[in-house]
Amino acid sequence: MIFETALTAAVIFLVLYIGVYLARPGDRKKKRLKKRYSELMRLPPPAAKKALERQVEKLKERYPGKPGSWYIEKAVFDLEKDRYR
Repeated sequence: MIFETALTAAVIFLVLYIGVYLARPGDRKKKRLKKRYSELMRLPPPAAKKALERQVEKLKERYPGKPGSWYIEKAVFDLEKDRYR
């Protein structure tokens, strides 16, 4: 009886955890893009974060109305384009 209750609770917890994890694919994408931006800039994380914030603000002025991850993706794309030409 106790084992069944514990197993049921564990299954419910696991299902909720997976549901929350899968419901946020945009957050994982943003995190991956921010890490890539930091690598391309070759700056310490705090400096790269500030540089990215400034770049995103400039992109928002130039391209208003896009989703948040689009601006970060564009900043990374621009850095990669400049780096490999």
